[in-house]
Amino acid sequence: MEIPGGLGQVKIRPLTTTEYQQVKSRKLRGFTTTAKAGQADNNIVIDLEKATQNDYEADCMAVSMAMVEPRLSVDEVKRIKHAGITDKIAKRVYEISGITAEAIKELEKFRQQS
Repeated sequence: MEIPGGLGQVKIRPLTTTEYQQVKSRKLRGFTTTAKAGQADNNIVIDLEKATQNDYEADCMAVSMAMVEPRLSVDEVKRIKHAGITDKIAKRVYEISGITAEAIKELEKFRQQS
């Protein structure tokens, strides 16, 4: 993958199912639910600050897992100096892993039909 702005290239691979589940779990840490048996009015509480931070942490985790060359730890990914580069790499990792908004919608349709 070519890094925008002439910053070089990185080699990435798709995430495995297990890796994606770990990333997804990290993304969801900013959400809590309150549910009581027999009641229909369950609540979802979103801490936007935590959700934003967890989303960033999950993207760093995904990039670290998918990086083939150079190999980078999560902490090294967090130290990438150019703003937005981690987001661009993470987006590409999700795309090659089949994790796009369209793919998620298709999966949800499939689950509803089964």
